Amino acid sequence: MLGRVRRTLDALSGTAVSSKSVAGSSLLLHLGRSGSSQPSTTVWLDPGWRYERRGCAVVGSGDFPVVEDESDKPAFDRVCRLLDDLHGMMLQSAEVSLPSYDLSLSFAGDRRILGFALTVVDLDWPNWQLHDLAGGVRYNITTQGISVEPEVN
Repeated sequence: MLGRVRRTLDALSGTAVSSKSVAGSSLLLHLGRSGSSQPSTTVWLDPGWRYERRGCAVVGSGDFPVVEDESDKPAFDRVCRLLDDLHGMMLQSAEVSLPSYDLSLSFAGDRRILGFALTVVDLDWPNWQLHDLAGGVRYNITTQGISVEPEVN
């Protein structure tokens, strides 16, 4: 299964971040080929993750404030903007490390996103997911391994 995930990630080299969003402290990246109207693949990173530029931490999943009402939204949006320079960045490489199944995504401009296990308490909750929309599958990656499910659009 790891081979399939690595092949899917390898095929993403040269694709650009077409959009990104943050939900709570989870990061969703849409990666697609230039000129395509639909993203080919998405990567969903649950906490913990960290965005680095030139080897320095810019923002991580622990930096997002909890939004309980509208008054909290400006602070949340301010932290989200720290990810804005990812838009349009080309993915250069993606690595999965063992035994933890941590993810490293390297982008042009010396940018990198690291997805890592925040806890091993909830072993069934994915640390990250890879949604291969073209292939119609979703890979759920935990510290225990990889499961695959049909992708439902």
